Amino acid sequence: MDVLLPHIERGALIVVGPFPKHYTDNTFQEITTEGWTALAAKTRMEELLNTSARNIVLDAVLAPNDTLARAVIEVLMADERYQDRLPVVTGQDAEFNSMMSIKNGNQYSTVFKDTAKLAKAAIMLADQIIKGETIDIPESIIASGDLLEIGNTGAGYVIAFLLDPILITKDNIDIPVNAGFYTDDEAIQLMR
Repeated sequence: MDVLLPHIERGALIVVGPFPKHYTDNTFQEITTEGWTALAAKTRMEELLNTSARNIVLDAVLAPNDTLARAVIEVLMADERYQDRLPVVTGQDAEFNSMMSIKNGNQYSTVFKDTAKLAKAAIMLADQIIKGETIDIPESIIASGDLLEIGNTGAGYVIAFLLDPILITKDNIDIPVNAGFYTDDEAIQLMR
């Protein structure tokens, strides 16, 4: 929200329905998709299209993961306003079905977090801690500023080492494929 808020405040970005101005804002409860289920996302999107977004055409929908993105796309595709052009719909997790949706032009993007790199970093971290060594995780940054909340356990803060996620669009669909993120059959379908 720190990035989006200045654009919202100057009117360049209009948010439909309530939105949080900061991660501590209680408005998050109003916009949350309970349990992150596809059914909850579909119901929420249908409600938005029939209330706050009834008289407008959306340009974008920020979905927090790929399952919710596909549910939102399903609802949008059933609405006559979006028969010829879907809004930009984001996701996260590089799920195969969303990658196919990106390939087919329905979902715009997903965020890929290379689990092999995450696992390698976690093993390095554990090994360095056990050996009492100075922590050095290549290609990582230590969470700071608003990102400190990532390490909030409720009882205190732990240091969080962050690896860069990768935005995946139709133009770089090969990145998670080349990382071995999919079965051979899935990789063939994505690269065909």
